[in-house]
Amino acid sequence: IEDLERQVSLLKGEFAAKSRELQHALTCISDPHDAFVTEMPAAFEQERRRVEELVERKDAVRSRFSSLLAHFQAETYRGDPQIVDGKLQDGKAREEMTSLVWCLIWDDFLIARGQLSSHSEKTQKEVFEPRLCKGAPLTVESLEMLWGLQPPTPARARRRQLTKETSGSGPLALC
Repeated sequence: IEDLERQVSLLKGEFAAKSRELQHALTCISDPHDAFVTEMPAAFEQERRRVEELVERKDAVRSRFSSLLAHFQAETYRGDPQIVDGKLQDGKAREEMTSLVWCLIWDDFLIARGQLSSHSEKTQKEVFEPRLCKGAPLTVESLEMLWGLQPPTPARARRRQLTKETSGSGPLALC
C-alpha cells in the first residue's frame, strides 16, 4: 500500500506539472481552431478525473487497511531487530505497521519458515512451488499439505483424481 501511495503521489505531481505545461502551450497558440487547442483541454480534463479517481481509490484502500489494523489493535509493532555495536537489539517499541510487515506476519503465521524446507526438494518443486510460488491462490488444501494434515499431491494430479472420482458429472468434471 505504501508503494502504491508513493506511485500515485508521483503520478499526481507529474500530471500537475504537465497540466501547467498545457496551460502555457495554450497561451502560445493564437489560432482558436487549432486541433491542439480544441482537443487537448478536454483530454486533459478526462485524465485529471481519472487521476483523481485513482487518488480516491488509494485513499479508500488506506482507510480500509487502517480500519483492519485498528480491528486487530495492530497499528504499531515492535520494529525489526537492529545490530548495534555488534549486538542484536530489539527494534523500536512502537513502529508504525506497514502493509509489507502485516503481510509478512500473516505469511510467517500460515507458513512457518521451516515447513517448506522440511519437505524433499522434489516435493517442494512439484507440489509446493506451483501451489505457493507461482501466483496460484492460497487454498486450504495446499496449507493442509504443507502442515502435514494430508499427503502432498501435485495440483494437476489432484484435479485428475477429482475428475475421475466424479465420473464425468458435476462441476468438478470441468477441471
